Amino acid sequence: MRWLKHFFFVLVISLLLAEVSLRVVSTFEFGSQNFMPDPETGYRMRPNLERSGYTTNRLGFNDKDRADVKPSGVTRVGIVGDSFVFGVVPRADNFVTVLDGMAAQAGRPLAFVNLGIPGAGPVNYLGLIRGDAARLNMDVACVVLFVGNDITQSHPDTHTRLWLGLPHEMLAQPHLLRPRLDSFYVYLAGRALYRRLVDRISSEDTAFSQRTFLAIARQRMSVYARDDNARLASAYAHAIDHLKSMRAAAAASNMEFMVILAPDQIQVDGPLRDAVIARYQLDARHFDFDRPQNIITPRLRAVGIEVLDLLPAFRAHEGTALYETFDTHWNARGNRLAAEQIWRALTNRSGLLAPPAPQS
Repeated sequence: MRWLKHFFFVLVISLLLAEVSLRVVSTFEFGSQNFMPDPETGYRMRPNLERSGYTTNRLGFNDKDRADVKPSGVTRVGIVGDSFVFGVVPRADNFVTVLDGMAAQAGRPLAFVNLGIPGAGPVNYLGLIRGDAARLNMDVACVVLFVGNDITQSHPDTHTRLWLGLPHEMLAQPHLLRPRLDSFYVYLAGRALYRRLVDRISSEDTAFSQRTFLAIARQRMSVYARDDNARLASAYAHAIDHLKSMRAAAAASNMEFMVILAPDQIQVDGPLRDAVIARYQLDARHFDFDRPQNIITPRLRAVGIEVLDLLPAFRAHEGTALYETFDTHWNARGNRLAAEQIWRALTNRSGLLAPPAPQS
């Protein structure tokens, strides 16, 4: 038995040392081949980065280069968000590019600008509006809030930044201790390593293996929980506060402001929902898959913030594949549907998409 006690003692000491080391390392923001630290947004993609389906521009966005001074008579609409905006499909199929094409086809002097950063959260979005959107003279700032993780990323305990060269939802202060597994860096590192190994040995030619994809979907289920726990309530409250701050930042630079709620796949995909509930033996009665929209939309509209909820349109197309397989992001059809809904919403804004004046 003595050797067993020694083993557990060494194990506990090793885990503690690893936890401390990882927390110390987390205070340093290291860049990588794809990402670089940024004082305004926390981090961003590297400029002129060539990858399959895209090449980032001089600012690190999945968009063509834009001059700081916009052309005379052009209205610029900045689409701010995370990887849903940056996109995982070829640039031609990205909904921001599709919107730009729709404007050109309709003869409207509009330019839709992709301001997406993979992995980003609401705090990063605020930096984008204050920085890039303002410098590029945006007339409208549209923030795409992905309900799957942007709400949890809003909790004051966490902040999304680079960790070991990749964006992660990290503790805002490395000394914080919380009674949650995902507040321990040893667990986060172990989970990430395990998922990567599972994905490597998987025969599926997808972003994630089915096992990892279901685990991610299960992880995001917390935002749909019916129980009013303090952590979730705080996350929702801070998400709304961040959006109010974004509206104020936009107004300070004479930009109109709009929030677009991007639904999580589990909200619109019944078979996926059933698979997650069955795999993890959950009680469906404990979850409300309309909850994010039902909480956020009325609270924002009550303070005069315009909201476009994409959930009804995506649910109306249930049965049609709108998301990449085992990926969580929109495929080309999902991007097209999002573009159509955003175009329709912007058409209803007074004068923004008014027909061009008749030629004299």
